[in-house]
Amino acid sequence: MTFANNKFGLQIKLFCTISCAPVLALAEQTAVSPPISNLPNASTQLFQVFIALGLVLAIIYALAWFVKRFSNQSSLSASPIKVLNSTSMGTREKLVLAEVNGQQILLGVTAHSINALHSFEQQNSPDLVAENPESVVDFKAKLAGLMAVNKKPV
Repeated sequence: MTFANNKFGLQIKLFCTISCAPVLALAEQTAVSPPISNLPNASTQLFQVFIALGLVLAIIYALAWFVKRFSNQSSLSASPIKVLNSTSMGTREKLVLAEVNGQQILLGVTAHSINALHSFEQQNSPDLVAENPESVVDFKAKLAGLMAVNKKPV
């Protein structure tokens, strides 16, 4: 009786075959799989993500510039309402001088309402001041006069 024909020998042969099968399959799979060096590493993938994000942001910026540049601005400039001046009177209150069809209106603007305070029939423009230079107060002379009055002898 030989070892292979023995009942105990057959069990050993079967055990060795079953236990070595995963090792042989792993060896076969390792020979077929690509080497690890060909796979992209984390820094390369992160760089690709940042490049893609930069391209998306550049496209958004270019589209916003294009819309702003070529939008129809003529409808806004042809408006009959123009804000001539605005002065803050508090944290949420201000006075606004607006011109509507040649008439100037002083508006009081708060967080909850807008009230017309006064309307001016005649337009006050800087051209009127340039035509009448006597109406402009000489600031330098007025300041010198005030300083001379307040000067005390030592």
